[in-house]
Amino acid sequence: PEDLYKYYLGHQWPPEEQDKYVINLVFSTIEAQMPQQFFFHPRVLVKARPAKADDAATQAEDRAKLQQDTVNTFITDPLLEFKPTIATALLESYFRFGVVEVGYTADFIDNPNAGRPLLAESGEEMRDGEGKSVLQPEAVMEGEWLYVKHIPARQFRVSVNSWEQLGQCDWCGYWEWHYPEDLKRNRRYKNTQTIKSSGAIKEEYAGDAPTPEEDLGVEQDRRRDMVRLW
Repeated sequence: PEDLYKYYLGHQWPPEEQDKYVINLVFSTIEAQMPQQFFFHPRVLVKARPAKADDAATQAEDRAKLQQDTVNTFITDPLLEFKPTIATALLESYFRFGVVEVGYTADFIDNPNAGRPLLAESGEEMRDGEGKSVLQPEAVMEGEWLYVKHIPARQFRVSVNSWEQLGQCDWCGYWEWHYPEDLKRNRRYKNTQTIKSSGAIKEEYAGDAPTPEEDLGVEQDRRRDMVRLW
């Protein structure tokens, strides 16, 4: 796959012959095909299932219209970066395969009033069905949003009995580089006390910006003070 991407960049001769002239038909062909496979402004259409078309037809249509407007609103949100993310995955599919993760995430902050009774608008303590006081949570949500993330193909794995449909595989996953301190502060992870960084900077690394190969997911073998998280 690395050789295919080098051809795309125009490096089609051996290293000792890189000064030779190249007519890069690989680059021009891919650049001509991509707009035909991915619209710059994609639009999602949502329709009610036939089985529910007779079940309050107007309500089914209204719900479908609301879902359609919601999805199209998220896609056009510049903060989501939907178009550049999908375009990157599409480009990588020419050399390996394209993977995109779509999900929901939220930020939580520590609640200074954690453990105290939750008060109603009247100022009285709120109680559950058993008459016990409802306590405030340890953390409160600060913000929530959807995200679209490109997963480099080299970092993605599936089970041995892989199938064409991802849902038919026993499991799938990918790895990322993280700092151990960030993992220890994350309450979602447990038994993090023994985590130690396993990466280091290559001797020839001079702090340059990532190469195009790295942008497409070519792994840097070593990372200083970081650990690989699956």
